[in-house]
Amino acid sequence: GGQGKRLRSVTHGKIPKPMAELMGRPVLEHILLLLRRDGFDRVAVTLGYQAERIRSCFGDGSAWGMELVYYEEFEEKTEAQRREWQIKQLSRREKLKLVAAAEK
Repeated sequence: GGQGKRLRSVTHGKIPKPMAELMGRPVLEHILLLLRRDGFDRVAVTLGYQAERIRSCFGDGSAWGMELVYYEEFEEKTEAQRREWQIKQLSRREKLKLVAAAEK
């Protein structure tokens, strides 16, 4: 969720970290493609800085053959509370892989 101050040379303070380009695609797209390749069809994504920009780019996830569910982060939530939400979005029968890029 944060502004990605350590990535400022890449984001120029204008785009959210998941939208930073790597090999011509947003980083989040690379992650979604890898998760899809590994058989994941439902992904819980927490959003913070410029959340709507990420939502508008990735939508419901159908373009990647998966379902994306979003949670907008709030500063008062701890990293553990955000991860707990992600885990609750998935049923006990689903495979779980947690991909986090916390700044702290």
